[in-house]
Amino acid sequence: MGFEAACDLGWRFKQDAIFWVSGNRVRVAKCGPDRQRAEIGTFSDRFDMEETNHPAE
Repeated sequence: MGFEAACDLGWRFKQDAIFWVSGNRVRVAKCGPDRQRAEIGTFSDRFDMEETNHPAE
């Protein structure tokens, strides 16, 4: 799906914005008429790669 179609679909379902990952870059854009794209960082920076112990549920 292309950028315009994705924004149109988001707008149709009353989303404020969409985001997508291309390569390792995370980008966001408003779904409304002001569809400016912005890069917000790297995908890999969004993860804590250190092993953690999670309590049993």
